[in-house]
Amino acid sequence: MPTPAPVTQVTVNRDDPWKDDGNIVLTAGGNYFRVHRSVLSAHSQVFKDMFDCPHSSDVEREFVELCPVVHLYDAARDVQIMLKAMYDRSYPKLYYEKMPISVVSAFLHLGEKYAIPAFVKEAKAKLCCDTEPTSITSAAFATLPLASKLFPGICDGDPHNFQVLNLLQEMGMKAPLPLAMYQCFATCPLEIIADGYQFMGSTCSLSSANLRSSIRMKDVLENYRVRLAKTLSRSPNCMVPGCTHNIHRLWSEEINVVPPFCYWRSQWDNLFCKSCISGLKTRRDAEMDRAWNQIPPAFGFGSWAEVKKSGDFPSLKIRLG
Repeated sequence: MPTPAPVTQVTVNRDDPWKDDGNIVLTAGGNYFRVHRSVLSAHSQVFKDMFDCPHSSDVEREFVELCPVVHLYDAARDVQIMLKAMYDRSYPKLYYEKMPISVVSAFLHLGEKYAIPAFVKEAKAKLCCDTEPTSITSAAFATLPLASKLFPGICDGDPHNFQVLNLLQEMGMKAPLPLAMYQCFATCPLEIIADGYQFMGSTCSLSSANLRSSIRMKDVLENYRVRLAKTLSRSPNCMVPGCTHNIHRLWSEEINVVPPFCYWRSQWDNLFCKSCISGLKTRRDAEMDRAWNQIPPAFGFGSWAEVKKSGDFPSLKIRLG
């Protein structure tokens, strides 16, 4: 008869959740959680399969208060969020409620790892962009959407959405990236994009992949401005010398203080004669459309229509035309 494997009884500091009638202890990052196999199995196919598998008696067993210990190699905070969601549902569940970015991140990371589809689905819903960027009709981008408004399902995120952008990139959820990176690049100072910034006592910085994307976005916008400089010119019938000066102003000044992708503004009409206005409007808007359609390829999409059809976010809300 084989000799029973030695049992190691460990004394630990309890963390929340700690269920007195629990029959399994999870540990991550030095934190211990006492929970129920049945609850874990009901939510996660991975845990269910693990508990269903027979365990070799040759391996030394570790116990805490007579409960076997399972070591998880995840952030303790993420594991705690996962367990509290299973037990207490202390995080928003209704679609219109905001969810902290830390919870969204934990739901995605552990939901994917431990096969908890409900967590993944819920987290993706919170990451929906509240715009549809497939066209820029009318004055859709006369005012850029605020960073805090771009992802209305998220709360407690950093002001420039670096945390959200990095999470989207890491999890391969590309559909919101083109618009979100444009919004970030058009409103965020270059030194912050390059070096990061302090928020709530920690440094927020873009991932290497998102930094490369920001460089591609910079190229798109710089090429747009160069083409504008070459394209915008006086009408052959222009009789007002001041139009040349104002064209230069529009290119070198105005284009840098308004969102790049907004249509012709009515106050610009006062800068030019009637002969110039029509041609300038047409050429500027054509160059704007051209540049706008160059953004998706910078992120691996063929077009904005392909972004829309990517399938990451079936509940994408439509706000723009």
